[in-house]
Amino acid sequence: MLSTVKGAVWTGTPSFTPLWQQLTSRSRPGSPAVAPIIDDGRNIRVVTRPRDLHRNYWGGLYEPWQHPRVVYAQHPSDPVAWLDLSLLWREPAWLQERVGHDVTPAMRWFPWITFWQLAADMPLSIKVNGGHGHSYHEEMVPIWAAVLGQDASEAQQHAQTRRHRAIVNAIREINPQV
Repeated sequence: MLSTVKGAVWTGTPSFTPLWQQLTSRSRPGSPAVAPIIDDGRNIRVVTRPRDLHRNYWGGLYEPWQHPRVVYAQHPSDPVAWLDLSLLWREPAWLQERVGHDVTPAMRWFPWITFWQLAADMPLSIKVNGGHGHSYHEEMVPIWAAVLGQDASEAQQHAQTRRHRAIVNAIREINPQV
């Protein structure tokens, strides 16, 4: 993938896709299933929220970003990202770890039931507030800025965040349904 793109953003990618499985098979041992660390974040970063763009899920620093940059954005609560036939018979790592910041602690795996629960949640997952479920719209501005290399120093990050919010607000004015 890195040899064929100049940058990419993937949102809510189903865990059963061949590319996702290939990437996660090379993740750092012990990294969380909801945000695997791939090659110390040099080219590919898996984020559950925009703050994960610069630090991994646990707050550790990545290696400096190189180009091309690829971001996989996936919320721990996104049923699209986690639905897989294997849920019918096997507990997934993302539920064993209990690290999903927006997954209720009451969520448990039950053979057959968890699969159908996620399948039933899928149609509703786009109607939740941004930053949860399969609703990624507000996060795309900072994510694309990072992929395009519009990095800000720590001193400039607050100003950049304000600019990103202004862009999101302008998009909402044009399309209030977002």
